[in-house]
Amino acid sequence: MMTKYNELVDHLVTTMKPQSDPQFDTPAYRNYKELVNNEKEKIDTDNLTESIYQLGFKIDTLLSKIISQLDTILEDDKGKNNDNWNDEIEEIGYD
Repeated sequence: MMTKYNELVDHLVTTMKPQSDPQFDTPAYRNYKELVNNEKEKIDTDNLTESIYQLGFKIDTLLSKIISQLDTILEDDKGKNNDNWNDEIEEIGYD
């Protein structure tokens, strides 16, 4: 009895259609893949290390700008809601 069950499960698994993740089935993801493929064409495979350094630098620079902008927003909010600010910080655990 158990062997038949195992065979049926094996059959079902092997005949299942692969399910796509809805997160990756979006125009934004397709656009991202296109941008990555365009960048991939620019990479010099003979100098892969330098390409990785340059890409890492771009990512680091962009993340730094985003963090700076978020800090500015938080500081603006802090000025507007000074009474509630410290309570929220302590509650979240950033203090």
